[in-house]
Amino acid sequence: MSASKQCAISIDLDGIACYYRIHGVGTSPRELEHAIYQRAVPRATALFGPRGIHVTWFVIGRDAEHAPNAETLRALANGGDEIGNHSYSHHYELARLSAREVDDEITKADRVLREVVALRCAAFARRGMTCRPR
Repeated sequence: MSASKQCAISIDLDGIACYYRIHGVGTSPRELEHAIYQRAVPRATALFGPRGIHVTWFVIGRDAEHAPNAETLRALANGGDEIGNHSYSHHYELARLSAREVDDEITKADRVLREVVALRCAAFARRGMTCRPR
């Protein structure tokens, strides 16, 4: 009997604008606003799908409000992939927000994602792996 190898794959669907903000290079070009959904997601699904590999996609809530992105997310969920919560606005310094503001970010994204994929998200990925001491 051969042992099967397993792994977990998660992908954060951070828009190009997030990287422009993080690195302080100004405003990203408007035509790149949904490039992650238009270019990267199809490439990733072409890689993983034929191999039967399911992915957890961590989604920024406000991006899921864009109808074509919502359609993409529904297709991913219907295909067996997991849709995870990556906050509503991808606030760069999430750990510096008040507990109420953090809760609002997570709750608002959860509401949007429930509407889009009709499932409650079981996973949350904080932005930049930041945390705050308690």
